[in-house]
Amino acid sequence: MMISVFVGTSLDGFIARPNGDLDFLPPGGGEPHGYDEFIATVGGITIQGFLRAGLIQRLTITRVPVLIGDGVPLFGSLPRGIRLRHIATRHYPSGLVSSEYHIAA
Repeated sequence: MMISVFVGTSLDGFIARPNGDLDFLPPGGGEPHGYDEFIATVGGITIQGFLRAGLIQRLTITRVPVLIGDGVPLFGSLPRGIRLRHIATRHYPSGLVSSEYHIAA
């Protein structure tokens, strides 16, 4: 089984403001960028815990072109470095940039 993550983040690496607000995301999620197709194939998981346990094989990170300065970090601390292999990067007219990585063996 492949465990995958598909997440949006501010350019400075936050998935939400300190109070949990997501107001920096584009209205309606912006143009289609693969989320609906992705979510149709997986269930939700807690990213940090699964990364620490070495259970994630694929990451798709979509960056929103905004700096929010503070908030809930995407990754937080990890017990060791995790090498990634870049698979693809796509950009969208709204400025969203989506990159897919596989965890390097």
